[in-house]
Formats: sequence, structure tokens, C-alpha cells
Amino acid sequence: QGRFAPGMLRKGPHKTPETPPAPPPSAGLPAPVPGESICEGLDFDEANNLVEERREAEGGSVGDDALHVGVTLIIAAATASVASAIQAAIVALFDAKLETVLHLVDGAHGSALGWAFGALLGMNLALVLGAASCVIFGEQRAKGSGVPEIKAYLNGRRVPKVISWRTLLSKAVGVVLAVCGNLLVGKE
Repeated sequence: QGRFAPGMLRKGPHKTPETPPAPPPSAGLPAPVPGESICEGLDFDEANNLVEERREAEGGSVGDDALHVGVTLIIAAATASVASAIQAAIVALFDAKLETVLHLVDGAHGSALGWAFGALLGMNLALVLGAASCVIFGEQRAKGSGVPEIKAYLNGRRVPKVISWRTLLSKAVGVVLAVCGNLLVGKE
């Protein structure tokens, strides 16, 4: 005769579950206000610093806005350049792999097809080992998608080595090698 979820059918007399007692207030934390949720989202107040105070006092500056737009365009161009380089490297490696296998298959019969398959398998294995080596020996922050680390960084948490040239290089080379090694990963 324990608790039950509201809306569930139960035989016998219907009882509503008792509300659990409020937890004791923790040291340093305010007691919850009745009727308000204990779990709340972050409070995204505007920046409170000398730069923003000066900008508001001066009525804003067109130069600052132009600088923000310029930096944003530079970052967008750099991101597009890295993505284009990754795509070009993937196409070049796939073409080289295809040419090698086609060269082995041309005029092949019998056991020569097995050699072509073995060569393809060996190339894929070498590419995947190269991708793993980029993370193991290059930069360990390059593992995974990187989305949780970037979200934490953008929310103000200090995440060491998440934005560095070494991480970018390890992730870019690792993605190229993993995609060319026929792993089921996205190059995004």
C-alpha cells in the first residue's frame, strides 16, 4: 500500500501521497521560498564592468560595433578556411586510396583480388591508427565532438587547452584521417 503516481488506477481506498518534508537548509544557502522552484536557470544579467559603463555613458560607439563585426567576419573566414582545407584533404586521400585499389584490381584475377582487398584494409587500418595517434600523442582535448567543452567555455568556465592551435591541428588531422579510414564519424 505504498505511494502511487497521480492518474494511476489503484484498487482500494485512494490516498494521495504525502509531501516529503523540506530538506534542512544548507550552510550558506538561503532557504527556499514557498511556492518557488528550487531549481532555477542561470541569471543572464548584462555585463557589469568599466567598459560597459563607459560605453553606456558615451552613448555607445560606432567604432566598437564595427570592430565586433570585423572580428566576427575574420573568425567566420578562418572557420571556412579550415573546413575547406579539411574537405580538400579528404578528397585527395580518398582519390589516392581509390587509385591504389583500382591499380591492384586492373587485370587482376583470382588471388589478386584478395591482395586488393588486403591493401584497402591495410590503408584503412593505417589511417585509423593515424587518427587515434593524433589524439593520443597530439592533444587529448581533441577527442570527441568538443561541443560540451565549447559550451562550457562560452558559459564562462575555464577549460584548459580547449581553444589552442595544437587542439585545432590534432582535431583537423584526426578528422581527415578518421573519415578517410571509413570510420562512421562526421567531419562537422
